Amino acid sequence: MDDPALERLYATRRDRLRQLIDERSGGVIAVFAERTGINASYVARMLYPAGKKGGKNIGDVQIAKIRSTYTDVPAGWFDTPFDASPSRRLRAVVDVEATPDALQLARRIARLDPAARRIVESVVREFEDRPSNGSGRKTNRA
Repeated sequence: MDDPALERLYATRRDRLRQLIDERSGGVIAVFAERTGINASYVARMLYPAGKKGGKNIGDVQIAKIRSTYTDVPAGWFDTPFDASPSRRLRAVVDVEATPDALQLARRIARLDPAARRIVESVVREFEDRPSNGSGRKTNRA
């Protein structure tokens, strides 16, 4: 591809696809593929680095298919750059893969429908916001 603007667009779309898979499918391509109805091998190929043999660009048709599953993803989101720095990605992986139990839980949460996942996330935020009583356990708010 000789068009730098188009190359940047497809790179941004790859970053966004990786972000969506990480955040909504626990980083598991197979879970994402099952939800969207896109073949897992094809999803993996959409994530290939630019120029890698067998790679697929993420076109408007694929974005429409993904957005039909993830209806809260706004139009234009795939084309909007975000901080995809390696340190950001590493922090996400370290947080999720801290223990085998944590990874299993993250995968189970990722498989929930969006409404159930929002409930789990709000409960987690509730507990994160509670002050500790010194024993390592969080206390109930009065």
